[in-house]
Amino acid sequence: MLTLYDEFAGWGGSSQGFAAVPGVDLVMAANHDELSVEVHGMNFPDADHYCGDVAKEDIARFPSADLFWASPSCPPWSNARGVRRDFDHSTQGVLFDEQIVDPYVARARALMQEIPRYLEAMNLRGRPVLAGVVENVTECRKWDQWGHWRKRIELAGYRTRLIALNSMHAAPRTTRWAP
Repeated sequence: MLTLYDEFAGWGGSSQGFAAVPGVDLVMAANHDELSVEVHGMNFPDADHYCGDVAKEDIARFPSADLFWASPSCPPWSNARGVRRDFDHSTQGVLFDEQIVDPYVARARALMQEIPRYLEAMNLRGRPVLAGVVENVTECRKWDQWGHWRKRIELAGYRTRLIALNSMHAAPRTTRWAP
Protein backbone atom coordinates (compact mmCIF):
# COMPACT_ATOMS: atom_id res chain seq x y z
CA MET A 1 0.00 0.00 0.00
CA LEU A 2 1.31 3.45 -0.97
CA THR A 3 0.20 6.54 0.95
CA LEU A 4 -0.62 9.93 -0.58
CA TYR A 5 -0.55 13.52 0.69
CA ASP A 6 -2.52 15.97 -1.50
CA GLU A 7 -1.48 19.60 -0.93
CA PHE A 8 -3.74 22.40 -2.18
CA ALA A 9 -6.31 19.65 -2.65
CA GLY A 10 -9.39 21.60 -3.70
CA TRP A 11 -12.51 19.46 -3.81
CA GLY A 12 -10.61 16.27 -4.56
CA GLY A 13 -10.25 15.77 -8.30
CA SER A 14 -6.57 14.87 -8.03
CA SER A 15 -7.23 12.70 -4.99
CA GLN A 16 -9.94 10.93 -6.95
CA GLY A 17 -7.46 10.17 -9.72
CA PHE A 18 -5.03 8.64 -7.25
CA ALA A 19 -7.82 6.76 -5.46
CA ALA A 20 -8.59 5.05 -8.78
CA VAL A 21 -5.14 3.44 -8.65
CA PRO A 22 -5.21 0.15 -6.72
CA GLY A 23 -2.94 0.21 -3.68
CA VAL A 24 -2.94 3.99 -3.12
CA ASP A 25 -4.37 5.32 0.15
CA LEU A 26 -4.95 9.05 0.69
CA VAL A 27 -3.73 9.85 4.21
CA MET A 28 -4.06 13.65 4.21
CA ALA A 29 -5.30 16.56 2.15
CA ALA A 30 -4.65 20.24 2.83
CA ASN A 31 -6.23 23.47 1.65
CA HIS A 32 -6.77 26.96 3.05
CA ASP A 33 -10.39 27.20 1.91
CA GLU A 34 -13.00 25.89 4.38
CA LEU A 35 -15.53 24.93 1.70
CA SER A 36 -12.89 23.03 -0.25
CA VAL A 37 -11.82 21.10 2.84
CA GLU A 38 -15.47 20.38 3.73
CA VAL A 39 -16.26 19.05 0.24
CA HIS A 40 -12.99 17.11 0.08
CA GLY A 41 -13.86 15.60 3.46
CA MET A 42 -17.22 14.45 2.13
CA ASN A 43 -15.50 12.87 -0.86
CA PHE A 44 -12.74 11.29 1.29
CA PRO A 45 -14.09 10.78 4.81
CA ASP A 46 -11.30 8.38 5.82
CA ALA A 47 -8.47 10.85 5.13
CA ASP A 48 -7.16 13.45 7.54
CA HIS A 49 -7.78 17.04 6.49
CA TYR A 50 -5.93 20.24 7.29
CA CYS A 51 -7.68 23.57 6.79
CA GLY A 52 -5.34 26.52 7.00
CA ASP A 53 -2.25 28.17 5.63
CA VAL A 54 0.39 25.45 5.21
CA ALA A 55 3.08 28.15 5.03
CA LYS A 56 2.36 29.02 8.67
CA GLU A 57 2.27 25.42 9.84
CA ASP A 58 5.08 23.18 11.09
CA ILE A 59 4.96 21.00 8.00
CA ALA A 60 7.32 18.49 9.61
CA ARG A 61 4.40 17.47 11.83
CA PHE A 62 2.26 16.51 8.82
CA PRO A 63 2.04 12.80 8.04
CA SER A 64 4.76 11.41 5.86
CA ALA A 65 3.53 9.92 2.62
CA ASP A 66 5.01 7.83 -0.15
CA LEU A 67 3.39 9.96 -2.85
CA PHE A 68 2.94 13.73 -2.99
CA TRP A 69 0.59 15.71 -5.20
CA ALA A 70 0.52 19.50 -5.18
CA SER A 71 -1.74 21.83 -7.16
CA PRO A 72 -0.81 25.39 -6.19
CA SER A 73 -3.19 28.05 -7.44
CA CYS A 74 -2.97 28.39 -11.24
CA PRO A 75 -4.51 31.86 -11.90
CA PRO A 76 -1.49 33.79 -10.53
CA TRP A 77 0.62 32.21 -13.26
CA SER A 78 -1.85 32.26 -16.11
CA ASN A 79 -1.92 34.72 -18.98
CA ALA A 80 -5.70 34.43 -18.75
CA ARG A 81 -5.71 36.78 -15.72
CA GLY A 82 -6.07 39.72 -18.07
CA VAL A 83 -2.94 41.47 -16.78
CA ARG A 84 0.58 41.70 -18.07
CA ARG A 85 2.86 38.92 -16.87
CA ASP A 86 5.00 40.13 -14.00
CA PHE A 87 6.52 36.99 -12.52
CA ASP A 88 9.23 36.58 -15.14
CA HIS A 89 11.16 39.48 -13.61
CA SER A 90 9.84 39.65 -10.06
CA THR A 91 13.06 40.98 -8.55
CA GLN A 92 13.73 43.55 -11.27
CA GLY A 93 12.34 47.01 -10.79
CA VAL A 94 11.60 46.57 -7.09
CA LEU A 95 14.00 49.35 -6.17
CA PHE A 96 12.32 51.71 -8.60
CA ASP A 97 8.69 50.82 -7.84
CA GLU A 98 8.27 49.80 -11.47
CA GLN A 99 6.09 46.91 -10.55
CA ILE A 100 3.15 46.66 -8.21
CA VAL A 101 2.04 43.09 -7.60
CA ASP A 102 -1.33 42.32 -6.07
CA PRO A 103 -0.58 40.93 -2.57
CA TYR A 104 -3.01 38.02 -3.12
CA VAL A 105 -1.19 37.06 -6.32
CA ALA A 106 2.24 37.38 -4.69
CA ARG A 107 1.07 35.21 -1.78
CA ALA A 108 -0.39 32.56 -4.09
CA ARG A 109 2.87 32.40 -6.04
CA ALA A 110 4.89 32.09 -2.83
CA LEU A 111 3.03 28.86 -2.07
CA MET A 112 5.17 27.16 -4.71
CA GLN A 113 7.91 27.16 -2.04
CA GLU A 114 5.78 24.86 0.12
CA ILE A 115 6.52 22.00 -2.24
CA PRO A 116 10.27 21.74 -1.61
CA ARG A 117 9.64 22.62 2.04
CA TYR A 118 7.48 19.48 2.51
CA LEU A 119 9.99 17.30 0.64
CA GLU A 120 12.88 18.64 2.73
CA ALA A 121 10.92 18.14 5.98
CA MET A 122 10.15 14.52 5.16
CA ASN A 123 13.81 13.91 4.27
CA LEU A 124 14.84 15.29 7.67
CA ARG A 125 12.40 12.87 9.33
CA GLY A 126 14.09 10.01 7.49
CA ARG A 127 10.92 9.28 5.51
CA PRO A 128 11.48 10.75 2.04
CA VAL A 129 8.65 10.96 -0.45
CA LEU A 130 9.09 8.33 -3.16
CA ALA A 131 7.47 10.27 -6.03
CA GLY A 132 5.37 13.33 -6.61
CA VAL A 133 3.63 15.61 -9.05
CA VAL A 134 3.28 19.37 -9.12
CA GLU A 135 0.37 20.34 -11.35
CA ASN A 136 0.05 23.86 -12.75
CA VAL A 137 -0.23 25.86 -15.97
CA THR A 138 2.71 25.88 -18.39
CA GLU A 139 3.31 29.63 -17.90
CA CYS A 140 4.58 28.80 -14.41
CA ARG A 141 7.92 27.78 -15.88
CA LYS A 142 8.51 31.40 -16.99
CA TRP A 143 8.79 32.42 -13.32
CA ASP A 144 12.19 34.01 -12.74
CA GLN A 145 12.62 31.75 -9.69
CA TRP A 146 11.76 28.56 -11.59
CA GLY A 147 15.37 27.37 -11.91
CA HIS A 148 16.10 28.01 -8.23
CA TRP A 149 12.84 26.32 -7.18
CA ARG A 150 13.54 23.27 -9.32
CA LYS A 151 17.16 23.11 -8.11
CA ARG A 152 15.94 23.13 -4.49
CA ILE A 153 13.86 20.03 -5.21
CA GLU A 154 16.82 18.37 -6.92
CA LEU A 155 19.12 19.22 -3.99
CA ALA A 156 16.63 17.39 -1.78
CA GLY A 157 17.51 14.27 -3.78
CA TYR A 158 14.78 14.22 -6.42
CA ARG A 159 15.02 13.99 -10.18
CA THR A 160 12.65 16.38 -11.91
CA ARG A 161 10.96 16.17 -15.26
CA LEU A 162 8.77 18.76 -16.91
CA ILE A 163 5.77 17.27 -18.67
CA ALA A 164 3.30 19.49 -20.53
CA LEU A 165 0.01 17.67 -20.97
CA ASN A 166 -3.23 18.96 -22.38
CA SER A 167 -5.95 16.81 -20.81
CA MET A 168 -8.07 16.86 -23.97
CA HIS A 169 -5.37 14.75 -25.64
CA ALA A 170 -4.99 12.23 -22.79
CA ALA A 171 -6.92 9.08 -23.58
CA PRO A 172 -8.34 7.58 -20.39
CA ARG A 173 -7.91 3.91 -19.55
CA THR A 174 -10.35 3.36 -16.68
CA THR A 175 -12.09 6.73 -16.26
CA ARG A 176 -14.10 9.10 -18.42
CA TRP A 177 -12.52 11.73 -20.67
CA ALA A 178 -11.31 14.87 -18.90
CA PRO A 179 -13.27 18.05 -19.67
